[in-house]
Amino acid sequence: MLAGLFFVQGDIPAAAFAFGTGPEVSIFGHPMSSMSMTYIGAVKNIAFTPVAALFGVTIESVRYFTIALSAATMLATYIFARRLFRDAAAAVAVALLAFDPSFVFYSRVDFGPVVVMLLLKTLAAWQLLRWYETGRHSSLAIGAFLLGLGLYDKANFAWVIAAFVVAAAILGGRRLRARLTRRAVLVAAVAFLVGCLPLLIYNAGSGFGTLAGYDALSERAGSFPFQVAHRVAVLGDLLDGSAVSEVLELPFPHRFLVLPLIFGIAAGVIALPAVRRRLDARALRAGSFIVVSLAVTLLLAAATSVGFKGHHVLTTYPLPHLALALVIVQMARVVARHVRDGRRVAVFASTAGVLAVIPVALSALTRTGMLDALQESGGRAEWSDRIVLLDEYLTREHEGPAGHDDRLGHRQQSARSLGRADGAHGGLVRLRGGCNHGSTGLHVRS
Repeated sequence: MLAGLFFVQGDIPAAAFAFGTGPEVSIFGHPMSSMSMTYIGAVKNIAFTPVAALFGVTIESVRYFTIALSAATMLATYIFARRLFRDAAAAVAVALLAFDPSFVFYSRVDFGPVVVMLLLKTLAAWQLLRWYETGRHSSLAIGAFLLGLGLYDKANFAWVIAAFVVAAAILGGRRLRARLTRRAVLVAAVAFLVGCLPLLIYNAGSGFGTLAGYDALSERAGSFPFQVAHRVAVLGDLLDGSAVSEVLELPFPHRFLVLPLIFGIAAGVIALPAVRRRLDARALRAGSFIVVSLAVTLLLAAATSVGFKGHHVLTTYPLPHLALALVIVQMARVVARHVRDGRRVAVFASTAGVLAVIPVALSALTRTGMLDALQESGGRAEWSDRIVLLDEYLTREHEGPAGHDDRLGHRQQSARSLGRADGAHGGLVRLRGGCNHGSTGLHVRS
């Protein structure tokens, strides 16, 4: 967000913008770095720039921007799932995703960041599936470009790309081999390279700065099997909301351990040979693609030394929701087959509805508890709504480029992006930082 603000205003202190790196372009005198960090590109910064120019950088503009991107992700998920499943599983998947407590949380604040990644992932999957079914090179070009753009957005998008490639190689069959003509390969390669071109330019000029940035963040501990188990556990924590509770440092009144169990059972059911024999060819191929992609993503996250946080494992979304939606609809079909023709539609709809309501209701209770905990406590540390008071103080005491305290510049913009839209409570403001303004009643702690 700072990059967008810097582009529009041009008066953010240098230290506050120190995380910008890579080649810089200037448009009408406004500079924009091609990379936000060594492994995070400027995709979201560029997208937010016109929003900042039109509406300014406020709590509302930042919050609604990320929510809008997540709403687009749900729409893209529906379109992709509709083409993948060709049945009601698409609507069920979107309902599961919409009530997922982690998806709701990250959609509001984009801690990670993740919202651009999820949107690009689902859009790319839709376009590539469209190419697989129709052979249209335009869809292949768009899908490959979006994959490249996703890699530029954040380097760990490579997990998503690799997962799609492995799943397609295993399940694509003769149709995929027929589609992979020399022209198709050339179109895909060029579109992909165009999408990630800024990342390639940055690494060419920095001596592979992205890899160096990841090495600097390496915190590996434990064997590879341990890492795999940990990534699976983190995914479970995302699905039941406990990962959000850990980030916010707030206990939630509701946590349903059965939620990740339900999703896990769904993935396991798809892989059971007895179940696979009952599925039609399309449902079998779709379910297998989802499970293989999910497994590969988790394995690659385990193999990467820094892929251990909830927002990293969020790269698996919305695959768990697609898997569960497929199983719910298939179970409803099995039940409907045992009744008379005239009642099958009603039985199918009611069965699918009942099965879907269980995880949706549990997720909704968790989400409500999360929001209630935030409302009652006001949040803690950098998630506190009292951060707006810090924004007001910085605006009042450090006006203009010459008056800014460079150490606090980034926190001022964080205050604007993280604060509550309905105002702030008075009292002591606590943030992770490194300075103390005791005379003003503001204390920033590390």
